Amino acid sequence: MRGVYSPLAPGRAFAQPAFNTMQEIAGYIHVLQTGGNSKLPLEKNNICIIIVYMRVNSLKPILYSLLFAWTVTALSVCVVEPIDLTDFVTDPKVTAIVEAQAQRVNLTKKSEGTAGNRAILVAPAQYYAVAEWEIKEDDSVGPRISTQFVKADGLRSQTITEIARVNGGRIGGLDNKKLYEALSAKPLEGNVYYVSSSSAPGGSLTTTGTQYELKDGVITLTASKDPYYIDFSALITGDQAPSSANYTIVEVPVSPAGGTASTVTAGTTIIMVEDEGTTDYVFADADPLLMIDNDKFFYLTVIIEPKPEVSITLSITVTYSSSSTKEIKFDFSDGNGVISDPSNYKVDQDDPPTITIALNSDTISSFGTNPTYDWYYDKDSTFTQNTSSISVDFNSDVDYLLPGTHTFTVIIKDDDGYYQADVTITVGGS
Repeated sequence: MRGVYSPLAPGRAFAQPAFNTMQEIAGYIHVLQTGGNSKLPLEKNNICIIIVYMRVNSLKPILYSLLFAWTVTALSVCVVEPIDLTDFVTDPKVTAIVEAQAQRVNLTKKSEGTAGNRAILVAPAQYYAVAEWEIKEDDSVGPRISTQFVKADGLRSQTITEIARVNGGRIGGLDNKKLYEALSAKPLEGNVYYVSSSSAPGGSLTTTGTQYELKDGVITLTASKDPYYIDFSALITGDQAPSSANYTIVEVPVSPAGGTASTVTAGTTIIMVEDEGTTDYVFADADPLLMIDNDKFFYLTVIIEPKPEVSITLSITVTYSSSSTKEIKFDFSDGNGVISDPSNYKVDQDDPPTITIALNSDTISSFGTNPTYDWYYDKDSTFTQNTSSISVDFNSDVDYLLPGTHTFTVIIKDDDGYYQADVTITVGGS
């Protein structure tokens, strides 16, 4: 008897009875049902199908016979009208079930996806790599043939720059007589560090950049006048470190559509992103064998959102010590001069200004000798100024353009006491 390869237990075989003709199959089933009494009719009932993974060649008659045998023996207590064997094995529903179960690719236990006919059914809109092995004549697993990357149309390619999010959730063009293992890229987890700058940083951003904790492998930033530089070095450590010397990193434009994927220079840990839209960075271990065997396959998504169409208004809240009788006033100005109506002030998002907040000259003269000024910003504990005015540069710090409130507080001390004034900038018109 010939062994049949089972992908659920590689290298193992199970026995099959030998039949040469449909008449022999019919006789075998009739014996199972009637005990050899040729006068008793065959019977049918509800079909109970046990799905068996097998390669397709001369085994199809065997599967038909087993299906029919199980049908007529398992539930023989319920007798209905006789059924002809030929009618059963040619029934379209039975044929569809048999062929659907028999014509499938072989998958390793570790593989993602579901085996289909010359295909693997997978979750859509993800990145995949596929390893392929030969299956020998004795049904043992042969050497690995290749490790390839899946394109948008679900077909494979040896060229990593052709990798894309798979449309339709189907990896096709496979061979039912081969063994496959599909692996999807997982989102990187941890913190990245970024800056917006007109020139490339001279080194790591882990101490000088803004920290951003990834969620599902995604970082979302608002478009800036200057490019963003993103340091991902902290991500590729520990379990996310490559098994070989480096990752091969591919920059894949997602939206707007039509961009061309390209590789990032080997060893790079800082990427530059400047265009609005979505870009994926796929990290594949430089050694394809280690990538599949050790799951060294990740992605990072960078989303640059358009600058918000918002207005910026200025409001003033002044507080001071109860013993103070001095009035505190401010003057506001930008590159175009005095801002006459701070409550209805709007900013051009494409040319953000620098707003100067200054204590009024009459206010300054009302203080005693040698007054001191200490400014603070509620969103940044490192912000300090010690003059009677400060400049808020919306162009150099994109955080100032984020919707919400930004409060700058000045504490003034003179011979008569102290005075505190809060200047609140509200972004979004509220």
